[in-house]
Amino acid sequence: MSKRSERGQRKKDNIKKEIRNYFFVVGVGLIFLILGIVGITSNHKQYNEYNSSSDILKVSAKVTYVSIHHRKDSYGRREDYWNADLTYSVNGQEYKGKKEYMTPTKVGDVKEIEVYLAKDGKYKIPEIRKGDTLIVADFMPIISIAFGAFLAIISLFMANGARKELK
Repeated sequence: MSKRSERGQRKKDNIKKEIRNYFFVVGVGLIFLILGIVGITSNHKQYNEYNSSSDILKVSAKVTYVSIHHRKDSYGRREDYWNADLTYSVNGQEYKGKKEYMTPTKVGDVKEIEVYLAKDGKYKIPEIRKGDTLIVADFMPIISIAFGAFLAIISLFMANGARKELK
């Protein structure tokens, strides 16, 4: 085999590897796309389930576990928040849920919470109650969809260009 044909073969092999890499990136883009769609669907399902609930109650819940977390606010200052596991009772039935508090919370505290009757017959703590909360909750899934679509489309175009170069 001559050096020229070896170089040509190496170039073809490199282009084939490049095409495989582009299709891997297409797969990653499709995964981001699917995760974004699932996120938006789940957020809208929770929002609609809460809004169409026939039974929304205020109940007392006991804090069973607390973890303290920190984040920075828009001014760069540290902000503390407490993630609490709650136990509450509705019509004699015990339920468990989680809620975030901005005020100091400790195990054993009793908090007043809102719960709604879900379609499966259980009472749940609502995560998304209002339309503006829904928009904020949909922000990351929308970015995921846009990023996934961008990756997939650009990679397909680049793979097509590499395929044409292979011919």
